Amino acid sequence: MPLLAAALALPLLLLAEEAPPVPLVAAVALEPAGDPASSGIPLARDGESAVDPSATFRVEVGVPLAGARLALYDAQEALVPSEGLAEIGSAGSVFTLSPRPPLRPGSRYVLRLEGAAEQEIRDLSGRSYRPLTFPLRTTGEPLPDPPPRKPRKPRKPRR
Repeated sequence: MPLLAAALALPLLLLAEEAPPVPLVAAVALEPAGDPASSGIPLARDGESAVDPSATFRVEVGVPLAGARLALYDAQEALVPSEGLAEIGSAGSVFTLSPRPPLRPGSRYVLRLEGAAEQEIRDLSGRSYRPLTFPLRTTGEPLPDPPPRKPRKPRKPRR
């Protein structure tokens, strides 16, 4: 029976692996002090993109997605606190993300368009897509680590 169960699960595994990536229209970092009319700095999918620590991010895709989110992870794969917005239209979706507080200079991050409840992303008709990943490195010199805290001496009880 376990062999039969494995054989039945195989098509589901193949479907997940064969899901295409989301059709990307644009992925950019928006500089806060830059020209408001600027279209932003394009983000690469196959290498690190250098971004300002106070940048916000925008990803546009060519399909309306349901249950997707734009998330930012630090080098330890922890979710970075951020504010985000998803605009779902009939022909596409736009996701924006603003890290709060600004990112650490000289640090590495990964921006991901992923499923909100699971790894796969689905469009409004139920078609599955693989997540999109954008490796980032913030500009500037890394901040020094804070000095180690001195252990507190135990207090003597009062008499």
